Amino acid sequence: MENQTGQSEVHHLENENRLLKEGLVALREELEKAQIEKEGQVQAELASASNEITQLKGAITALREESEQIRYEKEDRTQNELSATRNEIDQLKAALTALREKMEQLLAEHEDECQKMRQAANDEMNQLKQTILKLRGQLEKNG
Repeated sequence: MENQTGQSEVHHLENENRLLKEGLVALREELEKAQIEKEGQVQAELASASNEITQLKGAITALREESEQIRYEKEDRTQNELSATRNEIDQLKAALTALREKMEQLLAEHEDECQKMRQAANDEMNQLKQTILKLRGQLEKNG
């Protein structure tokens, strides 16, 4: 009986040992499955983060290009406005110079005309004086 009890106990221990080993294998498989799932989740999150980083880099590049385009257009518009203003200033200076030259020409012509008129008036006055002197001389002779 002791033998049977010992064998029963050994059988019971062997069963318990077998069950523990099976439980250990099941737990190991569950742990490996959980690790694989966790790695899959980590990989999915890494892929998602990588995609988001790529999208953000693309958005940054697009915004940078748009900003540069706006800056270029603003500089171009400013240069065009500055060039137009300089052209207008040059045209106004040329017109002013032409008007000044015309005014100086007209003034010189006017002064020449005045001088000629003064000379003509002096000449006429001298002729009239000469005529008066002649007429006086004739009156005194005749008279």
